[in-house]
Amino acid sequence: MHGGRLMAVLDPIDPAYLLDDGLTAFAPPGAGVQVGYGQVAGVARIFDTQAGTDPWRGLLAVDTKALNTASGNTYQVWVESSTTPDFSAGKRDVVKINVGAILPVPSLAKFTTVYAGTRYRYLRAKFVTDGPSKSIRARIFLFPATGADEWDATALYQAMGLELQNLNNVTTGLAAWANGVVNGGPNGDGKYPVVDYNGAVHNMPCIAQMLFEAGSGGGLSQGNIDGLPGFSDHTTSPTVPVTYPLAGGGRALAKADLFGLMAAHRQDVTMQSDLSGISAVFGLTISGLERQIGVNAIVQVFGGIIDPRKPPYNCKMDFRDYRAFTSSAGSSVIESADANVVTAADIGKEFWLSNVGTNGCHYGWIGQIVDSRHFRLYTDATLSTPLNAPSSQTNLDGMWGTDDTVGIQRAFDDAEPPDHYSRGKVVVMTGIAIVSAVRFGSIAIYGFASQTCGFAQRPENSSTTSPMVADKITGVYASKRPHHYSLINLSFFGQKYCQFYTSFRRCFEIRGGNFGAFWEGAPYGHIENLIFIEAQWEGASLQQAFAGKAYGLQAFYNSWCGIRCGLWDLNGHSWHCEANGHAGILSHMAGANLTNVKCSYNGGSASGTFIHENSANYTELGVGNSVTNIRVQESWGHGICISNTDPLFITNNAASKNKFYLAAFDDVGNMGPGHGVRPGSLPPVRAMIYIKGSTANDNVLDLVTGTYGISVSGAPPENNATHGYFDTGNPARNIVHLRTPGTTNNPADWYAGRTTPLPAIPAGTGAYAPGPWGTDSSTSIGTRNPEITVNGASVP
Repeated sequence: MHGGRLMAVLDPIDPAYLLDDGLTAFAPPGAGVQVGYGQVAGVARIFDTQAGTDPWRGLLAVDTKALNTASGNTYQVWVESSTTPDFSAGKRDVVKINVGAILPVPSLAKFTTVYAGTRYRYLRAKFVTDGPSKSIRARIFLFPATGADEWDATALYQAMGLELQNLNNVTTGLAAWANGVVNGGPNGDGKYPVVDYNGAVHNMPCIAQMLFEAGSGGGLSQGNIDGLPGFSDHTTSPTVPVTYPLAGGGRALAKADLFGLMAAHRQDVTMQSDLSGISAVFGLTISGLERQIGVNAIVQVFGGIIDPRKPPYNCKMDFRDYRAFTSSAGSSVIESADANVVTAADIGKEFWLSNVGTNGCHYGWIGQIVDSRHFRLYTDATLSTPLNAPSSQTNLDGMWGTDDTVGIQRAFDDAEPPDHYSRGKVVVMTGIAIVSAVRFGSIAIYGFASQTCGFAQRPENSSTTSPMVADKITGVYASKRPHHYSLINLSFFGQKYCQFYTSFRRCFEIRGGNFGAFWEGAPYGHIENLIFIEAQWEGASLQQAFAGKAYGLQAFYNSWCGIRCGLWDLNGHSWHCEANGHAGILSHMAGANLTNVKCSYNGGSASGTFIHENSANYTELGVGNSVTNIRVQESWGHGICISNTDPLFITNNAASKNKFYLAAFDDVGNMGPGHGVRPGSLPPVRAMIYIKGSTANDNVLDLVTGTYGISVSGAPPENNATHGYFDTGNPARNIVHLRTPGTTNNPADWYAGRTTPLPAIPAGTGAYAPGPWGTDSSTSIGTRNPEITVNGASVP
């Protein structure tokens, strides 16, 4: 005996036998089974038993330093073995110790490394935990056997000490249990902790408590209670037996006024005005039963507000992205350029990495934090099989978080009104939720700030390549004929860099339905301060019916057009579309009114049959629309394109009777340094105003421009742009008046940086005609469109 202990258990002489130094707790967040591995000095520890054919035999010792023993928490410590040093294959769990309490000396279990003829050379410690609030910190080490079947004296001495200590733990607990008193013990319920041979703690009723509850100790028995008269007067407080703690320990019986105790307790409850930590309050049903009422339910019913973070929705809204990851071929470890980008709080979350997988995206689960700049991916949520990257790449885009699709969809569904004449409840977004396709109806969705509240598309590995199958591949969409709805202060992240190659998706979509009834075809919506970023297809697709308002829309860096808009009778204000691959705005609206529009650096990836329509900053295909105060800045194609050739073959594409007032044109046919890379193909004509098609008639462009340059950088042959161009189909009766203060109808004034005017290219060639205006027709522009002037001077 040494200091009250059977013996001192020493750490191994060789530090290599140490599998975990016990300095860092394994405390994974969230409920459910979580797995972790031993570390020494913050680095994963793997013990090599060295090459050979003989088994390696030893003892596992677990010296628990700290343990959260709250209800529901369970802990196992294993020795996991493998035939490979990185544990990527040939793994086997060889021995286990259940940990239920902090014991005076380590718990012990013996093992060998040969099973079924296979020798498992490499060993490491593994924690397998379960429960709502698990946390364990333990020093874990090995005692080796010196021979095939023999132990040396030191190892045997320590092994015997550990076994004796386990027996001592059991007998010590039994003594306190056997001498326990009624309503005694640490919790005042007559139960005492008893430690079993494996170290697990069980709260067992003592002998006195069992006799008391059975009636033989003079207390109430079930038979006595059954024989008592009933008491149902809820106006008179009954006297009830209670127990209370004694100063020297244990508890005693007494009588008390039930209603008085309840009233005193409620009066003494701490006053709290902050409801963030309150999940429920008490209330009475109509029949007088007491119930808990969820605070979120009160807000939802009486305030009309749904918070998707609260039950029953339980959305995490924990989307994150980062753009400097590195992968290594054949390795499951991902590196970040900065420290603490991915942390222990992210374990168990889905992760997508751009352009590494065979179908574009490298997709797995974050399962282990190696250090501050490295983490390991696994193939699925069980975190059992590492996911190796097929290639080595740097500067990769990554996104990660929790899939909130189910919770968000339920919140949207619960917010729906009972009929189509009213708006439903308000869904408040306080973060960014990762979702697949989710549908909204006649509801209101509000975010606190558009940059930090909204939705990020969950990349889907789908064989569907058609962008029109919106039910499957659009992020947030309305397809159930919503009527009165509002979306305010929200962002929609398309994640085009992390998507799979076969799944094209929009960020956001509104689709109307059957025009046979007015309420079906013309929902009264209001969208305001929305941002659409990096979709694989359109940033936003607003189609077929609207009759509402759209203010403050922004679309940036989407692969196709920024905003594709086919809304009827729309009132729009302050739209900003920048750096989208095709047209900034592709309009096939009817009777719409837009004010304050800015389209910059769009059209850089357009090609093919519809290169004119797709390379413009603003393309108008619709009928009877009015656009006031528009700025088009820098494009490789046109400034404004009016055409009846629709890239998506939509019926409303006459391109007639549209009106444009007040405009500023900058740098048609060119982009400034850093604003866009020259595409592989350019339109054969690049014009500030481009009009095309046999039905592109009766349009009015009455424009006074504040800044009117065509090119500010690049050699003149690259710019090669013109003021206006009338292409195939003989567009007719269009009225265009350009007024630019301080300039004249002189080519030298219209092309900054040019030393000579445009060359005279014969008409009818499909290229340029002499002068600042061009046509591909042998009939002059003025013959078909008699009101085309620049500062009052008519074009040829």
